[in-house]
Amino acid sequence: MPEIRVEFKDQKRKILSDGVNTPLVLVTTRLEMQVRVIGFPTPLECWIDTGSPLTLVSKKVWNHETVLPLIEWILFPPGATTLRLPELTLAGRSYVYRLGRLSMEAFDSTGATLPAVPVTAQFLEDEDQPNRPALKPALLVGLLNGIIEGRYLVIKPDSLKREAWLTDVRPAPSPASPTSPLPSREPVANPTPP
Repeated sequence: MPEIRVEFKDQKRKILSDGVNTPLVLVTTRLEMQVRVIGFPTPLECWIDTGSPLTLVSKKVWNHETVLPLIEWILFPPGATTLRLPELTLAGRSYVYRLGRLSMEAFDSTGATLPAVPVTAQFLEDEDQPNRPALKPALLVGLLNGIIEGRYLVIKPDSLKREAWLTDVRPAPSPASPTSPLPSREPVANPTPP
């Protein structure tokens, strides 16, 4: 079964409190995987961005001499005359981008690889500038039109050994899995007030 491991990284705790109610502890975790951008000389560690529909690619990757000729530009290729490139906001900063398609494949440290797929991405104009640093990591994997779409991202954050993987095969349902129907419950009778 073709699948790759996805790593849990950067677990951070943040305590939210209004000073009156019980504080709420939020734990954030990044999901990290390795990707080969076809044409780029080195593999990239990247984050899966579950809030982004499209993959974001830093200019240091897409402007590489071996990658640039492989991009199928959809909107605003380099050199095209446009009044203004579209913008997106990321971590409170605004970036302009070009829209294109490029093949990428995901793999893991065991050597397992998922087949390369065409990825529709936002190719950022993100050279370091004041108040607008270059994208780090150089690749954020979005959920649609790319590596994740049509595959299953399986996450078991509650297990003793937190596990996640990306697979082409639908995982077998388990009792706690969202892919299986919820167990039916008997309605609880509301007690009548005395």
